[in-house]
Amino acid sequence: MHITLQSLQSYRPDATPAFLIGSEPAAGLPPDITRRLRHVPALSPAPGLSDWLHWREERWSQFCEIYWAVLHNNPQRWEWLARMASRQHIVLLHAEADATLSAARALQLFLLQQEAQPLAYASPVCFAAQFGSGGLM
Repeated sequence: MHITLQSLQSYRPDATPAFLIGSEPAAGLPPDITRRLRHVPALSPAPGLSDWLHWREERWSQFCEIYWAVLHNNPQRWEWLARMASRQHIVLLHAEADATLSAARALQLFLLQQEAQPLAYASPVCFAAQFGSGGLM
């Protein structure tokens, strides 16, 4: 699988398919960039989950488990991208300055894991129940 992470700020369009994960395209991007990238909301974590992560490293593993459970239970959202990445190089773009705690990195890790050794995840509803009726907030 050929997946590269790249910052939206440093992205320069070329022939490689590029997908913006985790946020809306920033206003004011040059038209040649917005035409070449694809924003895929179905591959982004729920806004509440991203807000909960709030760039706190101690929440990263739990964020990934919940996000990956949603992806695992909705393969129609990501299988097409996995097939594409197995045939050609793709770029996952992130709007953050650092990819370390980005949804794009979490998606990259999930796709690589599914290729190497598919794992099962509990339903996201189980996670909400585990943390009380208020969910993770």
